[in-house]
Amino acid sequence: MRGSWAAAAGLRREPEEPLLCPACQDKTYAFARARSFALYENAVVRAILLLKFEQIEPLGAWIADRLAEM
Repeated sequence: MRGSWAAAAGLRREPEEPLLCPACQDKTYAFARARSFALYENAVVRAILLLKFEQIEPLGAWIADRLAEM
């Protein structure tokens, strides 16, 4: 399934290589660095999904505050 998606999107990929977008393949990022707030698992996944799909503003503000501290 992933291989067919990569082919349909025109992504270059060897079978043992991870699936990467064109910007990552060419290392042409729109940012200088990135930082992770937490591991994407358990409660963090649920919080992000709530923020994304339910648009719970206090949750967004809380996450933004934690990111600003970093």
